Amino acid sequence: MPIDKSSHARLAAILAGGAGSRVRGALDGRPKCLAEINGLPFITYQLKQLRHFGFTRIIMLTSHGHDDVEAYLGDGESFGMTISYHRETEPAGTAGAVREACGLLRERYLLLNGDTITDCDLSCLYVAHTDAAATIAVSAVHVPGDFGRVRFDDHQRITAFDEKATEVQAAFASAGVYCVTPDIYDYIPAQGAASLELDVFPALVRDDAPVFAYPCDGFFDIGTPERLVEAQTHPYFRAGPDKWPSTDAKRPSE
Repeated sequence: MPIDKSSHARLAAILAGGAGSRVRGALDGRPKCLAEINGLPFITYQLKQLRHFGFTRIIMLTSHGHDDVEAYLGDGESFGMTISYHRETEPAGTAGAVREACGLLRERYLLLNGDTITDCDLSCLYVAHTDAAATIAVSAVHVPGDFGRVRFDDHQRITAFDEKATEVQAAFASAGVYCVTPDIYDYIPAQGAASLELDVFPALVRDDAPVFAYPCDGFFDIGTPERLVEAQTHPYFRAGPDKWPSTDAKRPSE
C-alpha cells in the first residue's frame, strides 16, 4: 500500500495514553488501544478508518503501554501511513498530552480519543472545519450516562457542555473526534493536568470562540468491561477494518 508522505497529506493525532483503569482486568496489562476486538487490536480499526479518509500522517500520543503500542504499529508502513510518537513524561490529561506534543502539531489536524470509533465521514469533518476554533463530532444519545451533553444552536454552534448529564432524554454527546488548530493551545494551561472536554472546549465557548458541532450517525467506545464485550459483535467491528457504515453527517454551516 503506497504511503502519502507529502506535506499536504492530512494529519491526525490519537490520544492513546490512558491506562484504561475500568477495563484493566480484561487487557492483561496492555494499553486500551490494543484491546482485542474480533482478533485485531482496536487501534487497527481506527487507523484503517483514518487511512480510508485520507489521513496518512499519524501522531500517537502515548503514556501507559507506550512500548507495546510502538512495537505493534512501528513506523506505520504496514498500514500505508507514517506513524510517529510522543510519549508523555507524566499523565496530564487529554489537554496536557496535546500541550506536550504541540511542537509536532502545528497545523489543522484531527484529534481522536484512542478508545472510540465514530460513524463519521472524517474527510467531510476535516473540510467543514474552516473558521472554527474547534469542530467536535457529536451523536444523538437517548441516555447520556457516561457521556457529556453538548448543546448547540440551529447553526450548530456549541453553546454549552453538560458533563455526565443524567436526564433520561434525547441529547447529543461528543463522539470522540475533534478537528482543531494550534489556536486551542492558548486555552491549555501551561502546566498540570487538564481535559479538553472539561476545561479547554468549555473555555473556548465561554470566550465566545467559534466552536461547532458536527452531527454524525453514531460512535462506540470500549471504556467499560461491558462495552468491550459488546464490541465483539457490534456492526462497526463485525464488518472488518476496511468497511465503514455510511454517514449523513452535515457540515456546521448547513
